[in-house]
Amino acid sequence: MTRQRNLGEALGAALEAGPLPRTLAAQRERVLAGLTTSSSQAASKALVLAACAGLGVAAAVFVAVRRSNPAPEALQGAWQGRSLPEASRVAAPAERGETLSFSDGSRVELQARAEIALSKLAPEQARLELTHGHVDVTIHKGTGRAWTVAAGPYSVHVVGTVFTVDWDAGSRLFAVNVREGKVLVTGSDLRAGGVLLGPGERLERQNALTEAAAEPAKDAAATSARPPDVPLASTAEPPSSPPRPGATVVSSSEPDFRTQAARGNYAAAVLAARKIGFDRLEAELSAKDLLLLANTARYAGSANEARGALLKLRERFPGSPSAAHAALLLASQAEDRDKNQNEAERWLRTFLLESPQGELAAGARARLLALLLRRGAQTEAEQVARDYLRLHPAGPHAAQAQAVLQASH
Repeated sequence: MTRQRNLGEALGAALEAGPLPRTLAAQRERVLAGLTTSSSQAASKALVLAACAGLGVAAAVFVAVRRSNPAPEALQGAWQGRSLPEASRVAAPAERGETLSFSDGSRVELQARAEIALSKLAPEQARLELTHGHVDVTIHKGTGRAWTVAAGPYSVHVVGTVFTVDWDAGSRLFAVNVREGKVLVTGSDLRAGGVLLGPGERLERQNALTEAAAEPAKDAAATSARPPDVPLASTAEPPSSPPRPGATVVSSSEPDFRTQAARGNYAAAVLAARKIGFDRLEAELSAKDLLLLANTARYAGSANEARGALLKLRERFPGSPSAAHAALLLASQAEDRDKNQNEAERWLRTFLLESPQGELAAGARARLLALLLRRGAQTEAEQVARDYLRLHPAGPHAAQAQAVLQASH
């Protein structure tokens, strides 16, 4: 009965209101008149009417099915006024950002110098590969299409949301920041099943392995790898029996912290660094390795050691790009972990003073603007909005900056 009722509703919807009463009366008169004809003529007409009725029902069913199950639409990309086929690759110019738009309403805003490839544009699935830089992604909801944004050895899986992705192939720095919805981040050193991020959550990794390099240690690193802010693993001596899969083991033959960090064994890397001594490493490491040490401590959940390494980096290498990067990481720690908005603002301003037009400057200004608006510092927010529009006129947050200025008039 349920199937019959559903079919009846579908047919009713397809046929809509049906003939008017006047039309039905005229049809009855014609049918009665037809009864006076010969039986052969009546039989012939009956067959014709039956065939027409069958065709009408079939057409109604086809319309109903088409309405309830629309065919998926092909996905098309557009860049600088021209259509893009699958397998295209685009790069934003050095002086400004550009927007990559799609026929389903989704868009990807590339910051200056960012480069991305359209690996797959199918009705059911779309895959983009970020080669380098920062992108601000808005995926239109309700299409049923599964989206993936790949960056190095990581993949960000999404159905409908707003988020940003950063990827620097040189330093192998990867970051995802979610503003709306949820994403699942998988790959490289992340635990089995990936890391699920919701609104306001951020994930960062540095010195990530490629998939080929990570494969031999994939099982061993799966459960030892963990997102930031997870407590440090136990420092107990390793058992004499073989460890369970995924356990982190530290022994005298263990490689130094750089090798452990490259494998994603951040807890083991911190233990290896402690054996040598954080103070000694902070005094002797190069700027690049000191930044790696700081991030390793962050990912292992040792916030104090991470902060100490970042401050030492700024002390030993003032004015360097690594020192500016350390200021940005100190801002992230203050905002995300310590919930210290004043400290976050201070470090963001420091970063922008030292790197006013770098690749991460637009994102840092947008974060500072959001913090100032949250604090109600309208005058300061307007100045940051002006700076954003002056230095990043086509940046991914230009509309928000413009709205701040328009609200003041």
